Amino acid sequence: SSAASDVYKRQVYKCFELIRDRKGTIRGMQLLKSMDFAGYYIEKQGRRHFVYRVEELNIKYSLIDSILKDCEEYHLEAKSKVKALADKSIMEADFGSGFTFHDQAALYIDFFLYLCTKSDLTLSMESFLKLWRCYIKEALCEEHSDILFNAMLMEAKYKQNHFVLVEDKVARIVFDELLCNPADNLSQLNSSGFLCFRKYMTWIYRKETVNVQGLGLKENKGFKMLWTILFQTKNEQLKEQAKELLVIFIDNMCQQNRIKRKEVIETALEFALDNVKNVEDVGQTKIALQIINAIIEKIELINYEQVGPEYSHPPLISFQVLYSSREPPLTVKINENMKLSNLKSLLSNKFKINKSKLLLKNLTGTLQYTDDRYYLLSILKQNADKLILEVKQNSFLESEAPRYILANSALFTRLKNLLASPKEEIVEEVWSLMLNLPLNEPANERLEKLKVQDTTIKAWRELLELPAEYDSVNLVYYLYILNGKIREKKKKKKKKK
Repeated sequence: SSAASDVYKRQVYKCFELIRDRKGTIRGMQLLKSMDFAGYYIEKQGRRHFVYRVEELNIKYSLIDSILKDCEEYHLEAKSKVKALADKSIMEADFGSGFTFHDQAALYIDFFLYLCTKSDLTLSMESFLKLWRCYIKEALCEEHSDILFNAMLMEAKYKQNHFVLVEDKVARIVFDELLCNPADNLSQLNSSGFLCFRKYMTWIYRKETVNVQGLGLKENKGFKMLWTILFQTKNEQLKEQAKELLVIFIDNMCQQNRIKRKEVIETALEFALDNVKNVEDVGQTKIALQIINAIIEKIELINYEQVGPEYSHPPLISFQVLYSSREPPLTVKINENMKLSNLKSLLSNKFKINKSKLLLKNLTGTLQYTDDRYYLLSILKQNADKLILEVKQNSFLESEAPRYILANSALFTRLKNLLASPKEEIVEEVWSLMLNLPLNEPANERLEKLKVQDTTIKAWRELLELPAEYDSVNLVYYLYILNGKIREKKKKKKKKK
């Protein structure tokens, strides 16, 4: 009724006044959430219409600004009283408001999430910075910072912006200036914080192509922050997560810059070698070498996309995918909204095959990506209930493989010279890495051209290359090549017998 509607509106306005005048901010927020204050229905021409007035009321009552001010003052008061408390008791402490610190700190964030979910409101960068200072920069404990980090992960559904709390252009600034700022973020970085960093980085670089030229990979803020995490964090779990994300990021850049794939990989490997401090910091050097090894080992193997969103419809049809005569067919269930790209993602995960190498064939021939306009169900109905899975053997040039790039560029000399390090653990890491590379072609060719009659000290000097300080390093590598050739000849002799 109209009278009931008027009462409801007066109650809503009263709550707004409590928050604006800061005479009962927490109580006002609780009541507004329980009343679903985002709007109300009115009768118009015999129909109910929803009146959406959150934005208007926010302007009239300065809702966001008032809550932020209350939040800042509460955190300031808590900070002044917290020195005598241990981390575990901080979140359970009551600093005079009648709520535990955890509950009241969470109430502010929960209300902002509710406000932004129920309307088109988002926090400005200025407003978000106030929350960042309270919950992250001046966090009282790890659990305290988790409250905001977890809220930052919330995605907006059915809205233009990707995240709930801030619009997309602000989310980009949050990533560049806060999440990628070691001074602001590294000391507070925990598992929730890294998950937040990963999600924002993945979202941003899925939207934007990172150019090899221009700003460049070495200047990319996300790329540099991952290295900072690797070198500076004491958390081994975070270090492993950063290593994994770094390799995925490099691989994604290769996909985005297929024409310049070689330059992408070479730049990434060069950046790793630039961070080698083989005397000053053995730990950093070992991490850089581990990243190089991860790039050459995994860059062709990690393009396994997860199958898209879970489907709301039940499976409509089953069919078989034949992969190998040595393996039984794989039964796959699909529904009406599954496409070819979804199936390729599923199969690349199942068989551990790079998605770009997959070929799917039915009775009419190879299914192309152009077929992705059609749902798989219609393709199968028109043709057959079986698909044959084949693997393309050479989806990229050998010269673009990371191990080949490292073995046959100027980077190889830099890597090889690390064998002269006075640190035994560094020498072991480098040698292990070099054994995983193809032979350096220039070195192999020089050795092939060395004639028996030319094996004088001078000839070997020229072969080993100056400066003399690396003679022993080059000698070891040439002996390694010779040893391989001798073993190869022995194998051939055995086969002939």
